Amino acid sequence: MILQILLINSLILFIFAAELATTREQFKFPLFNCTNLNKVDVDKIAQLVNESLTSHELDDCFLIEVKINGNRVEVYLDSDDQVTFVKCRKVSRDLEEVLDNNKWFGEKYTLDVSSAGVGRPLMFPRQYMKNIGRTISVKSVEGEKYNGKIVSADDDGIEIEWVDVVKEGKKKKKVNKKTGVAYNQISEARIKVSFK
Repeated sequence: MILQILLINSLILFIFAAELATTREQFKFPLFNCTNLNKVDVDKIAQLVNESLTSHELDDCFLIEVKINGNRVEVYLDSDDQVTFVKCRKVSRDLEEVLDNNKWFGEKYTLDVSSAGVGRPLMFPRQYMKNIGRTISVKSVEGEKYNGKIVSADDDGIEIEWVDVVKEGKKKKKVNKKTGVAYNQISEARIKVSFK
């Protein structure tokens, strides 16, 4: 008797889920898993952010990263000049309007739009160009590490300069060194913050 009730309940659940899936998105059998019926991907949010930046003529700003974790959406911006609270608020309000109207994350969600900050890895040539003259830590795809000042940056790569200490006989001598690193050879690069 209990087995019959469980089977009937499972059948009803299956029919309900299948009906729901035909009006929404994907349905998986036999786990009754309707894969995130309100699924929004990072690319869609990125598109909305870029549209917002364009509509507000924030040409100096650009998107660094979008993270979605459950009902939490994090958007990180950078700028050739600076990311201000006002710029973040404009983008946030545009996103809120779309998210509220479409209910992609339901009634309750958290949206954070902020500056990428100095601690995040550099990802785009624009970021290197704006940081010319600052100290950077670079790890290449081959495992080499460089710590020095960005002396130049273009669309292909950067040039880093640093002081190296070499031993000449019994004395140590400081030698200026310089190397170029193409962007496609950089595994990770971060601006080093100095409190001097």
